[in-house]
Amino acid sequence: MLHDAEPTTKPTTLKLTEDDVRRIVREEVELAFKRDPAARRASIIASKGTLDWAYPPLILATTAAAAGMDTSIFFTFYGLNIIHKDSARKLKVDPVGNPAMPMPVPIPDIVSAMPGMVPLASRMMRSRFATHNVATIAELLDAARDIGVRLIACQMTMEVFGYSEADFIGGVVDARDLLCPMPILATAKQMRLLEPGQVLKVLATDRGALADIPAWAEDTGNELLGSTEEDGVLVFWIRKASDA
Repeated sequence: MLHDAEPTTKPTTLKLTEDDVRRIVREEVELAFKRDPAARRASIIASKGTLDWAYPPLILATTAAAAGMDTSIFFTFYGLNIIHKDSARKLKVDPVGNPAMPMPVPIPDIVSAMPGMVPLASRMMRSRFATHNVATIAELLDAARDIGVRLIACQMTMEVFGYSEADFIGGVVDARDLLCPMPILATAKQMRLLEPGQVLKVLATDRGALADIPAWAEDTGNELLGSTEEDGVLVFWIRKASDA
């Protein structure tokens, strides 16, 4: 006895759009944060002062901050080169003892050690980055400060190497746990290092800063762009005036 075959249905293909993927990733990150509150913080140590080692901490930090994490980079020893005002000259790459570095042709170590090879290798790496539209270290630092990554210089290393705060880039004042008048003093000190038009981000936990920071900005002619509060931390954005 013959029976009619049951109709078959073709499996449906689920198409994910870019927005769907972003939503899924965002939901997974939020779920991870709920499971582990410590996952909201990222602390990265930068101790290498070469061009190739300057990228990893900045890439990791900006990625973590973009995912909503409270992110900081601690620069110590030769890592201070990354946030030095003269970083373009200080950050180099040495082909000696760096077998993973791609070269146009194999070069023996005895040749790599010759005078002039470090500047040549550094120019080659910068050129390759530029060809592939890779952000420069300066651009990554600007991006890091714009999204709230804290850049912290090791005070001990600064003293050992004879550096002062004026030797390093500005952009962020971390005045948390400081009481009046220290947030104002720290803000004024950092503001002096900026160029007119640059924006300073100030973090503070002293509730007095709610009145002190806006009053200081008005008195000095600097522009308070805005303020908010995040997890008990007061955040202010101040643009340096042209004549401040």
